[in-house]
Amino acid sequence: IKHVRSEPEGTLAAARAPSNGVPARGAAGTVLAAQDKTLDVLGMMESFRRTRDEMKTNQAKVHYNMGNIYFGQGEYKKAVQEYQRAVDLAPSDANAHFNLGFVCGEYFGDMERALRHYRRYLSLRPDADDAPLVEEKIVEAQLQLRARMPSGLEDEVRREMNAVRGAVR
Repeated sequence: IKHVRSEPEGTLAAARAPSNGVPARGAAGTVLAAQDKTLDVLGMMESFRRTRDEMKTNQAKVHYNMGNIYFGQGEYKKAVQEYQRAVDLAPSDANAHFNLGFVCGEYFGDMERALRHYRRYLSLRPDADDAPLVEEKIVEAQLQLRARMPSGLEDEVRREMNAVRGAVR
C-alpha cells in the first residue's frame, strides 16, 4: 500500500510521521511542535480578528438603527452622533454616510460635513438609484458654501461706503 504524501520525503513533515509510527524526537520533533503551536496561534489570531470585525459591524448596525430611531423622534443631534459612530465603526457603510450628510445639511446647515458625506456615499455607491438626488444635494451644498464666502466685492463696497460717510461729515 502506498501512502500519499503532501510533502516530499526529507522534509520536516516526513520527520513528523516516521514509518514506524513513533513520534519524531529531537530537533526535528521540537521544530514541528513549535510550528504546530505557531499555526495554532495564527489560527486563533485570525479567528479573533474575524470576531472583532463582526462585532464592529454589528455595533455599527446598532448605531445606524439608533440614528434612524432618533431621527424619527426628531432628535437630530442624537441622530448625528449615532450616524457618526456608525461611520467610525464601518467607514464603508454608504447608507450611514448618506444619513449623516442629510441630517447635517438639512437640519444643522453644516454643508461642509454634508458635502463630505454625500461625496463619500457616491464613492461607495456610484451606481445608486438615488445618485442623481445626491448629486443635486452636493451642488446645493457647494452653492450654499460659496454664498457664505466673503467676496472681495463686499469688502470694496464697504470701503467705498465708509469713504463716502467720511466725506459727508
